[in-house]
Amino acid sequence: MKLEQLTFTRFIAAMAIVVFHFGSGSYPFHSPDIQFIVQNAFLGVGYFFILSGFIMMIAYGSNEKIDAKIFLRNRLARIYPLLFLSVVLLFLHTYIFDPAFRFGIIKDAVLNLSLLQAWIPSRALLFNGPVWSLSVEFFFYLIFPFLYNRFFSRKSLSFAVTAIVLFWTVFQVVFYFLVNSPFNEGYPSPSHAFLFYSPIMHLSAFLAGNLGGLFFIKKLSGRTRNYDLAIIACVAVLLLLLKHPFGMNYHNGLLALLIVPFLFFMSLNNGLITRLFNKRIFVFLGEISFGIYILQIPVFRLTVSVVRDFNLTHDPQMLFYISSVVLVLFSALSYSFFETPLRNKIKRLG
Repeated sequence: MKLEQLTFTRFIAAMAIVVFHFGSGSYPFHSPDIQFIVQNAFLGVGYFFILSGFIMMIAYGSNEKIDAKIFLRNRLARIYPLLFLSVVLLFLHTYIFDPAFRFGIIKDAVLNLSLLQAWIPSRALLFNGPVWSLSVEFFFYLIFPFLYNRFFSRKSLSFAVTAIVLFWTVFQVVFYFLVNSPFNEGYPSPSHAFLFYSPIMHLSAFLAGNLGGLFFIKKLSGRTRNYDLAIIACVAVLLLLLKHPFGMNYHNGLLALLIVPFLFFMSLNNGLITRLFNKRIFVFLGEISFGIYILQIPVFRLTVSVVRDFNLTHDPQMLFYISSVVLVLFSALSYSFFETPLRNKIKRLG
């Protein structure tokens, strides 16, 4: 089942994270009216985790069993070409523009390539910071075939709902108390890194997405109609929660309560929003969103360094917009001429 209307939402989330990292001081993102959105745009990573769980279940939920070897090969074919490219670009930037080239970064690069950095709190954001979430995703890839074969395909829907809702609830309570306890020493600290970057701490978000996908397949598939107003309502509630968080921290899966219904409405919608999001250009932007997210650090560093070296501009706002355009264009070229061909070759192996 292809749900292409969801693809463009990945682009929106990826660009929001780029703005969070680099554009908070640029127009119009510095406006007090929308600053609360920019300050919370990192929550796009949590959306990726929930969406990943949802899409995986949609893709494999009709299978009797998942072949773990083939599954992992296909997932690595999706992520590894771009991960390798990001490492090459960061080495290129460091070698060209950093006269004190540090060979110590090789250790951090290897850790990034191993996809283990999120398991070491103090190293999670080193080298290419956004790749910490890929380390988390890789953990999900490792456990999903086992979960599917031993749990989702064997247990009833009611059992899955009870087990995952219970796990999710307990986790949210534990996370809330840990975040608001002396254990959390704040950013930057090992305790903060563990709470916000550890794969275990994001498992509830992924499982919520899995459960949403399973429920969709079993109970909702085929109930297509116009859900434009429901989708708009979900977005409005999200903005309200970001504006007034009521003392809650949304980083580790709490927003699944809103995101899973949003995914239901988007998946079943045949209204204007879906027709718009299914346009070829928007689907393509969604497909290159992984590149936008993973390549943002190396592309921004290279672009800013080149622009400054040629003395084209030193204005931070112009640097942000120039780098953003370069990032989108480079991600599109990478997707078309590097990622996709290499992914297809890897999938044909074995």
